[in-house]
Amino acid sequence: MRKIALLCGVAAILTHGAAAAQDSAVPVPQSAGDAEDGGDTIVVTGSLIRGTSFQPSSPVDVLDREDFEEKGATSVARYLAELPYNTNAVTVPAGGGATAFTGGGTVNLRNLGDGATLILLNSRRQTRLPREANVVDVNGLVPQIMIGNVEILKDGASSLYGSDAVGGVVNMFTRDDFEGMELRAQTNIVTHSGKQESRFGGIFGGSLGDTHVVLAAEYNIRDQLFPEDQPWTDVPFYSSPWNPGRFVVPRRNAGGQLTTATTRVQDEGCGVTQQTVFFPAGTPNVTTGTCYYDFYPDSGLVSEENRVQTYAVVEHEFEPWLKLRLEGGYQRAHIEASTSTSASINVNPSIVVPGYNPGVARADADRIANGLAPVYFARNSAGQQLYAQPSAPGSMIPLRDANGVVVLAANPTDPASGIAFYEDVVFEGRILGSQCGLPTQNTLAPGECARSRTGAENINDALRFVGGFSGDFLGDWFYDTNFTYSKITERNNAQNNNVLIPQLRAALAGFGGPNCNAGTPGQRPGEGSCYFFNPFNNAIYATPGSAAANRQDVIDWLMPSLWDNYRTSQQVFDAYATGPLFDLPGGPLSLAFGMQYRRDTWAVDFDAAKNTGIVETGSVSTDVAAQQDALAFFAELSAPIFDNDLGTLNVNAAVRHEKFEDNSTTDPKIGVIYTVPSGWLTLRGTYGTSFLEPTLFQRFTQSSGLANISDVGPGPRGTDATRRITTLFEGNPNLEPQRSTSYSAGVILEPFTGFRFEAGYWHYTFDNLISAENTQALVTANDPAKVIRDGQNNVIFVKPSYINLAGLKTEGFDFEAQYSTDLGEGELNLSAIATYVPTYAIQSAPGRPFVNIAGNRNTTVTGGSLSPKWRGQGRMNYRTGPHSISTILNYYGGIENDALVRSPGDVKQPEDDYLSGTVTVDVTYTLDVGDFWEVDNSSISIGVRNLFQDRPELPSYDRGALLVDPRGRIAFLRVVAGF
Repeated sequence: MRKIALLCGVAAILTHGAAAAQDSAVPVPQSAGDAEDGGDTIVVTGSLIRGTSFQPSSPVDVLDREDFEEKGATSVARYLAELPYNTNAVTVPAGGGATAFTGGGTVNLRNLGDGATLILLNSRRQTRLPREANVVDVNGLVPQIMIGNVEILKDGASSLYGSDAVGGVVNMFTRDDFEGMELRAQTNIVTHSGKQESRFGGIFGGSLGDTHVVLAAEYNIRDQLFPEDQPWTDVPFYSSPWNPGRFVVPRRNAGGQLTTATTRVQDEGCGVTQQTVFFPAGTPNVTTGTCYYDFYPDSGLVSEENRVQTYAVVEHEFEPWLKLRLEGGYQRAHIEASTSTSASINVNPSIVVPGYNPGVARADADRIANGLAPVYFARNSAGQQLYAQPSAPGSMIPLRDANGVVVLAANPTDPASGIAFYEDVVFEGRILGSQCGLPTQNTLAPGECARSRTGAENINDALRFVGGFSGDFLGDWFYDTNFTYSKITERNNAQNNNVLIPQLRAALAGFGGPNCNAGTPGQRPGEGSCYFFNPFNNAIYATPGSAAANRQDVIDWLMPSLWDNYRTSQQVFDAYATGPLFDLPGGPLSLAFGMQYRRDTWAVDFDAAKNTGIVETGSVSTDVAAQQDALAFFAELSAPIFDNDLGTLNVNAAVRHEKFEDNSTTDPKIGVIYTVPSGWLTLRGTYGTSFLEPTLFQRFTQSSGLANISDVGPGPRGTDATRRITTLFEGNPNLEPQRSTSYSAGVILEPFTGFRFEAGYWHYTFDNLISAENTQALVTANDPAKVIRDGQNNVIFVKPSYINLAGLKTEGFDFEAQYSTDLGEGELNLSAIATYVPTYAIQSAPGRPFVNIAGNRNTTVTGGSLSPKWRGQGRMNYRTGPHSISTILNYYGGIENDALVRSPGDVKQPEDDYLSGTVTVDVTYTLDVGDFWEVDNSSISIGVRNLFQDRPELPSYDRGALLVDPRGRIAFLRVVAGF
């Protein structure tokens, strides 16, 4: 068979038209060897039954390698994301998403959750990513050059596969029969910015006697993309807490004694400094108004990635009854992304800036120069300047008592009796802003500070090994035993904007810096190797080297990279046997039965600073190590009831019992498929139950992140901005398993040669739906245990977790059609596939009504996700001689917009209630150069994805990247050379 790599559209339409673009009654699955009659024995994902004419009752799509290459996508996840039945999956790792720093991607069949689709490689499981996404990474399984085909079972399959196979199964197969050598290089260029993503790979296969070996390696590199690279994505994204910060100034009585009253003062740099705006517009005053910081320029639109992958498969046949298979691989992904320059601070006791910090005096001087009244001078309630006793003769630093309170002079209003002093003030906000806290004179462009700092990094190492024996026995019976081990370790510094609170307190008091020894006798604040950190905006206008100017080494000392180490592993032993029992009128009754033992582990080792709770959240992060074991037994029957003048009728049934430490489950499934004698009509249907066990991550995680909210609470910033806040995600050890019931039905019509149409219906009902709490919903509900606010009722951070919702009901329809015909000197192939989801209804608690949220943006609903009702894809391919040209149209339906607000003072308008759908067009041309250069398996392809640069109305920071690649139009060139 000629392997003409990347013939865009030819194999894509043929396989999509004959098997992949429809729920095929007889798909073209993974070959399992030769049957006695010389035909291929096939095994279809979703069944363990082997046979030459086996017909699965569940809908299975089969995508060949050429399908991936036709799109020009440089990741598996990006290609799969455009299949209409794969909804809201994690795809492009953007700067602020759940997988922002993992480089991963996954599949979400039927929008049932990223963890509700079982991902397999060569029918074997893989451990999950250990951090926020906590999914199996389809980008990290195997080099893309080694993918032979992918089978997608679009139906619940826990009856055979166990936990995770709720929405279906994605099974990737390697090119085990490859012979020779193939090299390929592909470069994708974002046409607007010139940013690139490239992939270089090679595969080798050969045999020696009864041993066959296939080796592959690949390297992928991607440039980081920023909002200004794609202007249509750079929208105002104002957030808080803020920088410039806000300061809480104490009030005194007539005698100069401190009272409990305070005044909050906004740093007057707000609205002047890059990336900030003051609302309402005008000069910041003492008590009113809010400062906002635009985070979007700081956020990478797409993260930078360097990924190396290797994989090998070795097969050796000792005897027909004893075959050895070994496979394994390693990958390393290094992801870098920019994020906010510093995290918001919420600790107790509050962060106090001593009055002798140089920034305080300069702040009052600047206010006077700008015609504003000074606010930081110590004054009594009558407005008289106060004076204090000096801490030492000649010192301008006031003496303090045992409680740290300034000791007033004997006559506190008499200048001759002491020294003037400024009040100690409480700092609220973030210590760094758009100018990095350095004396830049406000010249850094938006986003430049965040990118000048060490970006957030994630180093992901994945290891996989599979070994097992298989063979024939007792004539037509077959057995298979395997052990699979997979492990992922992630070393990351999260957002790399953590602040060490003890160092911050010391630096505010003038004892900052890596070489400062505050305990040295006679050491004075801000002298020698000890420096101040100035939290006021005036630091950016200070003269470099002056007391009010911050130093980079002090900032680095305050904000070092804090590295956390996560790891997951999975060990799986499974064994099964399958073969015929006796003949029925339609053929042999076949049985498959087996067992599986599985052990999952998850662990996290936080940086020591987080273990002790000295970071900006004040929370203590505890190291965790957990494991979970499962033992399962399963069986399957395939009964061909008849195959005669009435047509063919097959019944498939399966059941699996799985035992965990705390619970167990038994899940059956039955399917029926009938075809009329002439073959023009096929009917199918399935019914079954599935379950999803909570993952160790969901039960025990402790992680911080970022979320976008609109606060409708009582604070002064309520109802006036979408902004980014810190989240402290906590696991829930009391989660219950998620259980579901599903049924499906379908009809396939093949009235004449070259044409095929299929329509299918599917329905899922869930109990105990596992869902992450929606941050916006928590803020709206304003639960004080979940939403942490400051003294002005402004949200500082939110503490979401995983919960069991009462239930979910969802249903939908799949429509698929294809037509092939000869046209001129070539062949024309047309296909279309669409999914319509009219119902996605969530029940938040028992007794409450189900709420249908299909077709909504769902930014405020726990358990809800971005969910267009309609998605579709159309393909056209024409091939003649060595030439092939293909066109693909991807359609995403419009959605109702339930977002509250967008920017300061800008409440969502009625015309924003609906966000229009999107159509993108991809075009590819491929030239088979084998005949010209006298080399096999060689081609050159050029193409453009999103030719007309259509883009969704939904901004990428709010999950728009899950629909359309935020990079816009992408041109690519691919060269393949076979030897």
